[in-house]
Amino acid sequence: MNFTTKKSKLNQAQRDKLVSDWQHADTLLKASKAAEYQLRLEIARDLFDGRVESGTENLDLGSGYILKCTKKLNYSLDAKKVQSVLDKLSSSILAARLVTWKPDLRISEYKQLPDDDRVKVDTVLTIKQGTPSVLLIEPKQ
Repeated sequence: MNFTTKKSKLNQAQRDKLVSDWQHADTLLKASKAAEYQLRLEIARDLFDGRVESGTENLDLGSGYILKCTKKLNYSLDAKKVQSVLDKLSSSILAARLVTWKPDLRISEYKQLPDDDRVKVDTVLTIKQGTPSVLLIEPKQ
């Protein structure tokens, strides 16, 4: 396990309060997300037409308020099997239009590239700082 050696500008009490505040906010966020999700499903089920699988419906709540429900269907393809099915379609032009391919960088391979190849790849690569994740590991009992 890697431990940080950075000297904190906070004293121990300030550090502990910051971690405690974050942990409390994280707990509230998880509970709120779960409750919001369940209520959203209930609203879609109970207030809107259950026969409509996708599209937008509006419910007039009165006093100018409108509740808008957008239902979606998520489509995904089995990446291992899709090419063989596309090859069987009646038209290769249709097959080419049906599926788009999104490039996905294999970071472990990228990191092993020789410098001259990495410079070439870097011309089409954008790297942005991600949001850090924080996890409190409780002591083993």
